[in-house]
Amino acid sequence: MSSPPVALVAIIQIFFVLTESTYVEHEHGEFTKPLWNSTYTDQLKRDLLTSYDKFARPTQHTNITTVIMDIDLKHVHLDDAKFLLTVNAWLKMKWRDDKLQWNASDYGGLKHLHLADHEIWQPDIALYNR
Repeated sequence: MSSPPVALVAIIQIFFVLTESTYVEHEHGEFTKPLWNSTYTDQLKRDLLTSYDKFARPTQHTNITTVIMDIDLKHVHLDDAKFLLTVNAWLKMKWRDDKLQWNASDYGGLKHLHLADHEIWQPDIALYNR
């Protein structure tokens, strides 16, 4: 049985060393990526979403969340013989999320942040056909 090439063993060892060093252990045992590689965008996203509850409506001082909806019809097709209506459309929704506010000067003047839809609260929508 032959031993693995020295270069392969060295590469595997370097991989494990680099993988282990990409996380920093805090006093209370929590591991996070180090801030030395962090940008203002990374820090802002971390600060906003750490305690953000995406299942709670984004309201602080009122019981109302106003959602503005806009639908752009792209294609409508009616098949009379099959009693079938096919619609292709874009649905746009806009609302104010008071929990996602920050002071731009604290984050290098950053005024806009792009977040994935699964990271934030979204209104529940149901298509209803009578």
